[in-house]
Amino acid sequence: MTGSSHNIYTLTDKPVHAKEILGSFPDAVVPGLNLVEAGQSSSGSTIKWLRTNFCKDLEIIANNQNVSVYDLLTQEAINIPPGSEGLIVLDYWQGNRSPHVDPNVRGLISGLSLKHGRAHIYRAIMEAISYGTDCNIRNFRSNGIDVDEVYAAGGATNSELFLQIHADVSNISINVPEDNQVACLGSAILASVAGGAYKDIEEAATIWYVLNKSK
Repeated sequence: MTGSSHNIYTLTDKPVHAKEILGSFPDAVVPGLNLVEAGQSSSGSTIKWLRTNFCKDLEIIANNQNVSVYDLLTQEAINIPPGSEGLIVLDYWQGNRSPHVDPNVRGLISGLSLKHGRAHIYRAIMEAISYGTDCNIRNFRSNGIDVDEVYAAGGATNSELFLQIHADVSNISINVPEDNQVACLGSAILASVAGGAYKDIEEAATIWYVLNKSK
């Protein structure tokens, strides 16, 4: 789930406990399964920091063209090669939630030269966030949790470039639902089960999926 931060969840059929992993939480969401969680304290909020402080000119252009500032940033960054020409970023603007569990560590932009511009920093931030996600995925695997594909939702899924960087860094398939604001849909599904409209989450999710596809 992407937004101001990245939240990474998976369900396992066995308990998993490690310093770098939140959980596991038995019977959380789905009875009989364990919820395991990891996350990044800053992701979309770091990109918003860049927009707020360094993109005033793009805000004017975006308003005139009725487009998103992030779309304009992407147009600038899409031709920057992977690695952002030697620019390295650590995405710790608000500390590290996992796997390092350090609220006091701070972000870093290293390798700046006169050839680097805003587009380089934008891409380097996306790369840093993607490597942070991959660090959590690798940590899952090292603790016996198989991860071979990801289901993504939230604001970051509006950017094909951001998703592609994630996929390239982790060498993994990323699936995106037709409606990327799945938190609201998931809450409605859980509420319908709690209210007795459906016998369990699987039945509710299946019916809601069919209803959405029929629209």
